[in-house]
Parts: sequence; C-alpha cells; structure tokens
Amino acid sequence: MRRFVTRLLLAVVALAGSIAIWGAAVLPPRPAPPVGTMAASDVRVAYHVHTRASDGTGTIETVAAAAHQAGLAAVVVTDHGDGTTPVAAPRYVANVLVIEGVEISTWAGHYVAIGAAPAPYPLGGEPAAVVDDVRRLGGIGLAAHPGSAKEALKWRDWDAPFDGLEWLNADSEWRDRPRDLWRSLVTYPWRPGETITALLDRPAFELAQWDRLAARRPVAGLVAHDAHARVGLRGVGEPYDGAVALSVPSYAAMFAAFSNVARLDHPLTGDAAVDAADLVRALGTGRSYGVVTGIAPSGQVRFVATAGGASAGMGEHLVPSGPVTLTFAADAPAGARATLICNGVAVAEGEGGQVEWSTASAPGACRVEVTTRRGATRVPWLVTNPIYARDVLAAPSPRDLAAATLVLPVEWSGDASKWSPELAPGATGRAATVPGHPRRVAFAWQLGAAVGQHAALRLDTKAPDLAGFDRLIVRASADRPMRVWLQLRTPQGAGQRWGRSVYLDTTRREVQVSFDGLLALDGAATPVPLADVTALLVVVDTVHTRPGSTGTIYFDELWKAR
Repeated sequence: MRRFVTRLLLAVVALAGSIAIWGAAVLPPRPAPPVGTMAASDVRVAYHVHTRASDGTGTIETVAAAAHQAGLAAVVVTDHGDGTTPVAAPRYVANVLVIEGVEISTWAGHYVAIGAAPAPYPLGGEPAAVVDDVRRLGGIGLAAHPGSAKEALKWRDWDAPFDGLEWLNADSEWRDRPRDLWRSLVTYPWRPGETITALLDRPAFELAQWDRLAARRPVAGLVAHDAHARVGLRGVGEPYDGAVALSVPSYAAMFAAFSNVARLDHPLTGDAAVDAADLVRALGTGRSYGVVTGIAPSGQVRFVATAGGASAGMGEHLVPSGPVTLTFAADAPAGARATLICNGVAVAEGEGGQVEWSTASAPGACRVEVTTRRGATRVPWLVTNPIYARDVLAAPSPRDLAAATLVLPVEWSGDASKWSPELAPGATGRAATVPGHPRRVAFAWQLGAAVGQHAALRLDTKAPDLAGFDRLIVRASADRPMRVWLQLRTPQGAGQRWGRSVYLDTTRREVQVSFDGLLALDGAATPVPLADVTALLVVVDTVHTRPGSTGTIYFDELWKAR
C-alpha cells in the first residue's frame, strides 16, 4: 500500500511538472511589473459584465470584489434586458464604482446601453431604432461582439449611428479557436490569467470596421470582458446554455487579463453620481485605451496631436492649421512596437512603445496599436482610441436623404373612411377624423393579451402609385411615447411586407422614411418592388409594445417624395 501511494504521488508530481513545462511553452509569461504609474485621473474599468440578474453567476457584490482584487476602479454591468426596467443608481461597492447598463437584443445583434433613462416601451427589433432610442433616452450605446462567430450575437448594422463598438470581446475571441479551449481547461487551474491572455489575438475584422467607420465619424472603441463566470453544459466556451457546468473563467481572472483605462476629467471623487457621469462621458467619447494587463499593466501613456499651437488627445477633434504632428509614448514592456494608424493605414512605427509622425495634410482618424511578440506573431498589448485631425468631425451618414424636389400627396391618405383595420384576434382598432382637422386621422388601438399581437390600419393604393419616388413623408403624433411601423405591402404570395418603425410622442413631428431603408419583413425579397405596392399600413405590434396596451396615433395626409 505504501509503495502504491508513493507511486501515485510521483505520478502526480510528474504530471504537474509536465503541465508546468507545457504551460510555460504555450502560455505567455507572467505579467511584467508596471514600468511607471498611471496618471491619477486614469482609471481601470471592466466593461460588459453579467450577473445573476441575467446569465452570469455572481452578484454585484461578487463582481465588485473581483474587480477590487484585480486592481480596477470601476465596473460596468450590462445584464440582458429591454431597457424598460430602471437600473440601480451608480454606487461604490467594495471601493469599486459600479455602473449598471443593459444589453439589448436587436434583429442585427446585441447593443449595450449605458446611462440611458428607463424606456417607455420595450427596446428591440430594428437595430437603428434601438440606437436612436438609447440616444434619445440620454445614454451611450455600443455595438456588442461584432466579430462573434454566433450570428445571433454579432452586430451587423454598420450604417447605424452607434456611439462605439467593442473592438475586443473575450467571448468572441475564444469562439474563434474552439480547439484551444480544451488546452485552456488544463492550464486554467494553475495560471488562469495567463490562460485567458493566451486566447486573445488581434481581432482584425473588428479593428478594420472600426477604422472604416472612424474615417467618417467619431466612434469610440472599448475592450469587453463579456464576463459570465460560467460555462454551459452544451460545450466549452458556451455561457448561454440554461444549465451551468462550471463557474469559470472567474470574474477576477477575466478582470486581471485586460481592461479599459478611462481618462477622466479629474481623479475619482468618491461621489458615485459625479464619478459615473465623468466615466460614462469618457467611455462614450473615446477618451480611453484598452490594455492587456495579462502581458503587462500600463503606466504613463501619452498620445497627442498638435497643429498651429492647438492640440488634441484621444477622442478629441483637432482642426488642422498647418502641419500636424502626432506623438505617442507609453511605459511599454520589453520588445514592444508602436504603430500609428490613420484612416486604417499604418503610417509610422516605433520601437519601445514610442512613435512620432508629422504630415502636411489632415491625417483623419489616428490611433495607436502597441504590440508585443508571442512566438512568431505579434499581438496587441495596448490600443488607443483615435484622435480626429480633420476639417469636419463627421461626414454625412449614408442614410441621410437629400432635400426632396417633388412632393405629392398619397391619394385618400387624409380620409379616415379610406383606412381599414387589420387586427389580430383580441385586438381592436378604428380610424376616425379629428374634429377641426379634416385631413387628419386618429387611430385608436388596443392590443390583445396574447404574444405576437398587432393592430393596423390599411390604405389600399394603385399598384404603380409609389414607383419613381424614394420616400414617404409623415406628420404625426401619439398620446404617449411609442414606436409605430410604416409598412408597404405587395400581393405576391400571401402578401410581402417592408417596413420601418418611427418614434412618436405628444409633439407633432415630420418623419421621412426612405424606401431604400425599409426592412424586409416575413422573408420578403429586397429591394422593394415599388411598382407592385398595393397597400400602405400603420401598425402597432409587440416588437415595441406590450400585449394589452392601448393608445391613439394621430397622422396627417401622407406624402410621397423624391
């Protein structure tokens, strides 16, 4: 028996030694100590974190304690929801500033909202509508995991005017290399931080999309932990299963691997409301950089553009007056190389975490990537947000419409008697003329209690009536804030539909709906065959409205334009 125990112990020691040797070969070395100290107004932030309130395993207290253990000053919690539930006010927990946001599911991926007031109706459906609603509610919004291998998760509406995107997302990173996850199971118990770091490579697609967008308008970039502290039963790396197999990787290990560093207006004051406003503003405007602390923590980081006596830092706009000089310097680990990238093109490089470059013309959106060597490849250690050195901060959106040169009324659209109700079982709705406004229609509606409800008004049109036009113009209001669909329908098959939702409230407003911007509904083909449209519809449904709701919409005669 004694001999058996001795052999078993020797086998365990040998196995542990083999794992240690193997781990040393495949994992990055333990993080180097910081070369310098961060500025007092630079704070480390974990962003995109889930708790038990959705599909994470920890409480707010657990998450805050893990962030404190990893040396973070703040954490942004982003549990799943539809934006209607009020989130808790910013507060300090375990000496960590906790800010709560929400991750919203849209038809083109997930969207993270931070600092938004509670929504008066469920947010979801069209991604551009969610972006618009979050901004109206006073929040900032970020396109979540745009490079995810899972179609339902990744953001896909690249023309929507979101405030920022996740250029690095941990969940997406390990979905990229599922075979490496099995190796990670072996090394994680001994070296969790380095195991997570080893799974992070350069997300080329996300960075390319960021550069493409930033060349046209300001777009903030963040690194996202997407931390759940759970692995589902369906497979390694899948946290979204209903059953939890393991509570790994831990929040502490994730927070130790990488983080955002936000550049605040002033050091944290201890007043949660003041500090949260400062932090959200910094993240939303791009006054931050991402750093893989599993390689090395960051110390002093300086990135500035100067021209004609004026200067700008990350997230800021410099209107050039004469030659522009961009200077970057960071307390970088050994072997670091800094690359300056302007409008997606590498324009200068420097060794040791320093680079400087001058140009006689406006260089556009410029950011810096600092890389270190991992085997035969180089991987990001630190990535800044851009400085915008150009005459105009933002170019027109691809979705902006030029001024109309021809505007004509849609026949009978101001006559309530010409609109017919189309109602789901249990719903009610009717059209009526508004007293004193002979060409204004009141649509009083109520949805039934079942899921998938709708109440609609239909106006029959002559088939070629909209051919040759590029938009509808609607002047409308409602008795409370809501989203209402404007839809076109053709008689092909059981009827194909295209639509776009518009925001209405008690203020009468004019809305222009581009035919090119309509979404194909129920599997309809695109583009819209305008010559075949036989019906216009005004629709309320449970995409943006809860079952059982009631309300009234008021709209004037519709106009077609080009």
